[in-house]
Amino acid sequence: MTIADSLQGASRLFLDSAPVIYFVERNPQYFDLARAVFERINTGTLIGVASPVTLAECLVRPYSLGQIEFQRYFIDLLTNSTNI
Repeated sequence: MTIADSLQGASRLFLDSAPVIYFVERNPQYFDLARAVFERINTGTLIGVASPVTLAECLVRPYSLGQIEFQRYFIDLLTNSTNI
């Protein structure tokens, strides 16, 4: 089953922290799958829904490692994206 098959008929998708992290950090095992979801969100085919908990979980590692660019990217992605 493909991402397209799995998302057929869906208009909204809750974003758990793991796929968001995989997308932002370009995880070699899951990036292509995460990118396919975020491309749909970017084009408006799908609306992404995220909670403050998702954002908090995404920020744990960047804050503990002092990775300011990753902190900014996660915050921007989850709070300033048109379709999230």
